[in-house]
Amino acid sequence: MDKIEALRIATEKRVKNKKAQLNNALSKMLKGNKLISVSTVADEACVSRTYIYKNKEILNEIKIIEEKQQAYGKIPCITPKSERSSEKSKDAIIAALNLKITELKDKNKDLSNEVSRLNEALSIAYGKLRENGI
Repeated sequence: MDKIEALRIATEKRVKNKKAQLNNALSKMLKGNKLISVSTVADEACVSRTYIYKNKEILNEIKIIEEKQQAYGKIPCITPKSERSSEKSKDAIIAALNLKITELKDKNKDLSNEVSRLNEALSIAYGKLRENGI
């Protein structure tokens, strides 16, 4: 067996192992009723998303499952309803941020006035230096 043949066999073995990893991850995720997407399957199988996109057979299988999950509404909610922000808490956050913006605008205005005052003082100092011939 020459080197090329050995490389071909090793590549075929690696491809079979990757496909088995992907299929196992997909089965495990389906049994666990988890969200199926290219990204989540890639993470679960420890392969790159690029690998999945290049493997049309697995990609098509994932897309079919994604469509079924969307059609039957089996996509899990990202945040539980009990943890979602209420309108009152959102309003409180917005009010606090608006207050902070107002404070920062006032501070910015004060700093701008100070810069103007210092520029004027610097101009006067340069003028005095010129008068004294320095």
